[in-house]
Amino acid sequence: MTSTRLITLISVLALAGCAHQPPQPPKTQESFSTLIKPDGTKQFSYTLITEMPEGKFSGNKHGGPNGHGGHGGHGDGPRGDHKDKGHDDKDGAIQDRFERIFDDALNQKLNSTGFCRTDYHRLDTQSRRGAMLVKGECNETASDADREKFPNPAPKKVQVDVLE
Repeated sequence: MTSTRLITLISVLALAGCAHQPPQPPKTQESFSTLIKPDGTKQFSYTLITEMPEGKFSGNKHGGPNGHGGHGGHGDGPRGDHKDKGHDDKDGAIQDRFERIFDDALNQKLNSTGFCRTDYHRLDTQSRRGAMLVKGECNETASDADREKFPNPAPKKVQVDVLE
């Protein structure tokens, strides 16, 4: 066998071996921030970004306060319909799957941190392909332990240059 044929055979076998590798889980990034207002209102922001399969989805299905709520799906309004202009069934199924993953991750984050002990409602939901942000408010007010465990971020200092 000539060296060219041998290299070609090895290359084909190597590529065939790579084709049978199990798919890698998508890379994800999450962000969770909290805010306790002076009156005891507890608010949070949760973002999840993940690599999604290629598709056409690029919409905002829950563009406002009428998104569905957390911890069992309590909410202020119905879920959107995926048959909007520009969305096909495959993109809708991908977005539905991502929203289920997002809801599970959000509920797990709230349970693991203990920030919302009873339940919460969504103030705002923003969604695009592979990314979702929820701003929410807990149904209970903050305790002294909450204020200690979840301190508010220090205010940012703004430097103002005065021109003379």
